[in-house]
Amino acid sequence: MVMQGMELLYRPKDNTKEGGMDYVNACGYMGEPSDSLDVMFMGSSLFFSGVMPLQLWGTSGITSYDVATGSQWADQTDRYVRNMLKTHHPKLVVLDAYALTEEINLDESIYYEWVRFFPLLYDHENWKRLAPQQLLAPVHYTHTEELKGFLPRTRTKAVNLEGYMAPTEETWHLPLLNRFYIDRICRMCHSAGAEVLILAIPSPDNWDYPLHNAMEEYTRKKGIDFLDMALLVDELQLDGSTDFRDGGNHVNTKGAIKLSVYLAHYLQEHYQLDDHRDDPAYAQWAEDWANNPQ
Repeated sequence: MVMQGMELLYRPKDNTKEGGMDYVNACGYMGEPSDSLDVMFMGSSLFFSGVMPLQLWGTSGITSYDVATGSQWADQTDRYVRNMLKTHHPKLVVLDAYALTEEINLDESIYYEWVRFFPLLYDHENWKRLAPQQLLAPVHYTHTEELKGFLPRTRTKAVNLEGYMAPTEETWHLPLLNRFYIDRICRMCHSAGAEVLILAIPSPDNWDYPLHNAMEEYTRKKGIDFLDMALLVDELQLDGSTDFRDGGNHVNTKGAIKLSVYLAHYLQEHYQLDDHRDDPAYAQWAEDWANNPQ
C-alpha cells in the first residue's frame, strides 16, 4: 500500500524528460489525441530506424507511431503494449520479429513482471527529476514528436547483401519464455480489438533465414500474420552500398523510405485502414509531412 501510494507521487507527470518519462521519443504517442493512431509499431531500434510513420502517411494516409527503443525484447514490448493500450486502441499492432526472437534474460523478465504491479520499481528515480511542486500535480501528457518516433540517420556504411537470406532448412529454437510473452502480447491486442502483424526488417547483422523459419513456423501454428521484408531485398531495390548506416545492422533514412513505401501499400491492401489525408481532423499530420519532405 505504501509503494502504491508513493507511485502516485513519483509517476511521470508528463511524457517529457522533465516530467519523469524515459524514452521520450518512443512515448510521444501519449501526447497524440486518444485513438488517433491506427497502427502502432512496437519493437527495437530496427523499427525506429526502418519504419517512417510520416512516409506511411504521405503514401497511404495511414496514421502510425514507432513505440521503439534500443534492445526492446519481448518482455519490454509486453510492458509497452500494456501501457499503450491504456490510451490508444489501434486497429493494428505491428511487432518486431527480431525483438521477439532475442533470448530474454530471466532476471530482467522477473523485474518487469514486478513492475506490472509496482510501477514505483521503474519510476523510483523520479525523485531526482521532479520538483516538489510536481509531486502532487495531475498527469497530463503534452509532448508529441513530429517524426512519430522515427529517428533519421543519413550516414552510410556499406554491407554486402549477396547471398543474404539464402534459403536453408536450418531453424532457430524460439525459447519458451519468448513464446509466453508473444502469446500474451497477442492476447492483449486481440482483446483490445487490434489485429497483430509480426514484421521482420532487413538486417544482415540481426536477422537470418533460421530465424525466419522459426518465426514462420510459430506464426503459422498460431494463426498470426507474418511479413518478412528481408526476403524482399530485390523487390525493394535495397542497395547495400547506399541504404545501410552501420554495415548491416540498421538501414539509414534512404533505406527506410524504400521499406516504408512498400509497407504503406502492403498495410493498405491487407488491413482495413483509413486514408486520413483529406480529413481536417488530421491537419497536423499534413503539416508535419509538409515540414519533412522526403
